[in-house]
Amino acid sequence: IKNLVINLSSDNVGLFGYASGATIKNGNIASGSITGANYVGGIVGCALDGTYLGAENNATIVASGSGAGGIVGGAKCGTAGTITEENCVNHASVTGESGVGGIYGFSGDEIYATITKIYKR
Repeated sequence: IKNLVINLSSDNVGLFGYASGATIKNGNIASGSITGANYVGGIVGCALDGTYLGAENNATIVASGSGAGGIVGGAKCGTAGTITEENCVNHASVTGESGVGGIYGFSGDEIYATITKIYKR
């Protein structure tokens, strides 16, 4: 996806705002910007029980609150869950108040993450 622009004042903002139990393969944002309040990510704003394989983000990520990540903004969606990220890369800047990461932002209680072969360039 080229020139993706999402500019919202709400939570759970990304190519997919909220994903539960999703498997997303080779999601690629080539350029753009994604802006929101809390839990803002390039591919998914707020994730629960998801698998992300080969995702790539080149869009600037801005959260006015907490939870900002190049691939997943946050994983605090009310219940325990498991997140798997593999072969993911983020090339863009990621900013927020707290819980900010190049690949993965904020993680709530009882979230189990397996993150392998990831890159922030």
